Amino acid sequence: MLICLSSLYEVLLLLVLFQIACCAKVPGVYDEPRLPTTIRPFHYDIRLTTHLENSGNHSYNGNVNISLHAQKTTYQVVLHVAGVKIQAKKIKLFGEKSNFQLLTVKFNKKRQYMMLKFNQPLRLGKTYILSIEFGRSMSKESEDGYFIRHYVNAKNSEKIWYSISHFDRNFIRNALPSFDEPGLKATFNVTMGHHKLFQSYSNMNVRAVLPNLDIPDYVWSVHEVTPLISTHLLAISVNNFTCRFTQAASANPVKFRTCSQSADVRETSFAAQMAPRLLEFLDGLLKVPLPLEKIDQLVVDDLPSEVAGHLGLIIYQSKPILHREDGPMTRSKLQALQLMANGMAHMWFGNLLGNDWWSELWLTEGLAGYFETLTMDHVKRGMGRRLRLRNREASLMYESQVGGLSLDLFWPPATAEVEKHLFQKATNLIGMVNGFLGNATFYDGLQRHLWQNSFASSTADLFWRSLQLASEREFSSAPKSWDVRSIMETWTRQSGYPLVTVIRRGHNIVLLQGTALNRSRSDLWWIPLTYTIEGEAMPKETRARAWLSPSHSPYQLDEIVPHSQWILLNLRATGYYRVNYDEHTWQLLAATLLDDFRSIHVLNRAQIVSDILFLWKQELVSWTTVLNVLRYIVDEDEYEPLMAFVVGVTNGLWGISPESSLSIAKWLSIAGRWYAEFISYTFDKFVLQDRNQNSLDYPD
Repeated sequence: MLICLSSLYEVLLLLVLFQIACCAKVPGVYDEPRLPTTIRPFHYDIRLTTHLENSGNHSYNGNVNISLHAQKTTYQVVLHVAGVKIQAKKIKLFGEKSNFQLLTVKFNKKRQYMMLKFNQPLRLGKTYILSIEFGRSMSKESEDGYFIRHYVNAKNSEKIWYSISHFDRNFIRNALPSFDEPGLKATFNVTMGHHKLFQSYSNMNVRAVLPNLDIPDYVWSVHEVTPLISTHLLAISVNNFTCRFTQAASANPVKFRTCSQSADVRETSFAAQMAPRLLEFLDGLLKVPLPLEKIDQLVVDDLPSEVAGHLGLIIYQSKPILHREDGPMTRSKLQALQLMANGMAHMWFGNLLGNDWWSELWLTEGLAGYFETLTMDHVKRGMGRRLRLRNREASLMYESQVGGLSLDLFWPPATAEVEKHLFQKATNLIGMVNGFLGNATFYDGLQRHLWQNSFASSTADLFWRSLQLASEREFSSAPKSWDVRSIMETWTRQSGYPLVTVIRRGHNIVLLQGTALNRSRSDLWWIPLTYTIEGEAMPKETRARAWLSPSHSPYQLDEIVPHSQWILLNLRATGYYRVNYDEHTWQLLAATLLDDFRSIHVLNRAQIVSDILFLWKQELVSWTTVLNVLRYIVDEDEYEPLMAFVVGVTNGLWGISPESSLSIAKWLSIAGRWYAEFISYTFDKFVLQDRNQNSLDYPD
């Protein structure tokens, strides 16, 4: 009989189906958005048996013993449960001496809470073990957290089933009872029961395979205990895949298994060979070794995302990742490399370094995205540069479209698209921080932050503090007057991005700042100023030469710039802002681009193209200025400025969405000669025919 349970007395005999828990508010039901701080888990002992061999009955059942520490004296334990069957009569709580009896079980369907009340208190400072049996039938729905997929045996057309987990945010509670918050980290001892024809995969190695005395032909695969990780980082799979074996020659050698259905095993050679190289690069760059002996790479069909990077176990969608090692480095192979780079970067950022709450997921995702681009640049020179510019352009375009995004208001995101662009913005901001601090200071602070917060919860405040201390160590004799946290909060807590306006006053340069998207708003930022004057060599790093602060706008640079020379701001487009020059400087830049465009760095050429099209749409420059600046583009032969031109025209002028604009740019770059034809068509259509070159017309 299916009912909403408010209390159970004496012997609990009912099987509770939590997915139909009562929606009405019940007196005494806990209804806060976060779990109470009275109890903290520190270890999970999971025994889970998966039944796959019978195609008509895919299911699993198991038991979890959760070790708890009482932070306050309480009679109640609140944890997450959703979509999984529980045998309420078998819920047990064990203490050092106490004989606990379960008095009531209550549920909050909206919050997906289960509340257990006992006859005796869990006392402050004491440890306890909560034991719960669980199970459910399995389906192909990834929202179940632990679900099934299949492939077809080419020899006999038989369906071969396998299981995979994708716990992501809030999905593990659909598979087993847990304290499902990112800050509640614990160790996990996973023992998987399965038919002997299958094998078990999880975050850690299998240390023993033991016979299952209760089920014929079944075994227990006992995995090693994990380090402290969040519940959503746990990963499990039961399958009969075939594997390739490789190894990373890092400081602590890590063994790789790359596994797929047997028909695809030849196509896994590229991932098997390249993933260790990517790990080696990140290990050498970050100098914080992973506490892992192995990383398994599973290639599966129909995963909710293209890559899911868990500690020790990375799962890929099959279509983009399957390539042979031999042959040229094609575009599809580069895309596969990007997925691998993303998975490897998440070993440090998201796994080793976690979050206290989802509202700061942007920090670890921003770090992972930034180091993904650095890893790609290591594999193919210039590729990381392209990715960083694509991230920048996509983020700027999207913010322009929606009126701005604030990282401080991240959780919960309205849509997956919003979340994607928030992560892109975070990646850009991490690159900007690296730029204005310099590599030595940035990596000093980052490495110390990783060492101090490994397998713990990081916050933006802690990260900025680590970078601030690194900056003070480098400049101990003359400490900087600015604070990293104060600087970065103007970027993370405010939506949108700034526009820096350059004004010439004789040989002096005066800078103003304001919001680029809504000029009626008064938001101001701490803007790191990097610049070069015509004739100067491009500096190797992009440390800030000056700061445009919220309290000092306008600001006059301590530079003398001859009337005949231009000044160029935001070197390598590292800063997350746009620049508008005075008319004279625009014409000087246009002349240099036309005469010798390679004398300006390729990323700054892309920035100039992007900014001038944006400024025209905002009615801040004339069409004559736009034309003069863009005349050189017909000779441009680098991807980045051409991409900026294509997305600037398709998104800024034609109103095509940012994603579609980037797709058009990507397609044109594949087509090669069509880039030239697109540019020729655009100039003929929008410059030479439809516009009066001497007019100051703006779009309607």
